[in-house]
Amino acid sequence: MSNLPLLRRQLQAEPGNLFVWHHLARVLEGLGKGDEAEKVLEEAVEVARAKPFVDRNGVLSYADLIRLRRERGAAVGPLLAEAREAYPDNCLVLSLEGHDLIEGGAYEEAIDRFDRILRVDPTDLPANSPSYDDILLGELSHDGRALAFSKPAATPKRPTHIKPPPRSCRPTPPTQ
Repeated sequence: MSNLPLLRRQLQAEPGNLFVWHHLARVLEGLGKGDEAEKVLEEAVEVARAKPFVDRNGVLSYADLIRLRRERGAAVGPLLAEAREAYPDNCLVLSLEGHDLIEGGAYEEAIDRFDRILRVDPTDLPANSPSYDDILLGELSHDGRALAFSKPAATPKRPTHIKPPPRSCRPTPPTQ
């Protein structure tokens, strides 16, 4: 609880610090104040949008706002598209997009997103790249890929010129 006043003061001193915005939202969520955390994340995304450059810390607020909205069943498509445009190769955003694609039935596209994450070599990231949890680059992406593979593909419609099989499987009685 003592972090809240410190974080709020820091935001007054540095209103453009997206890391502090995100940290405040996480603390609020941890204290069971999900609605307030969501509002803070919405404000953080607005701060990120207003910047004349793409702030790499903004992805944290986008990702958590997408996660919170998905958890309560809200649509996240436009916000996710905006995050993908700003952070096209970010593994966290790719993972969120993969799960969104699964929910929409676009399994092949979802597998592609998880495969892109699995191809990331954490020992060969550029200096200005974010760091990722090993679990995102491994287990979670394998789980997402497996989930997409386990979903039934859309059943193709039978061409009209092919006669359907007979309904009865009763054997024909032998003739004597």
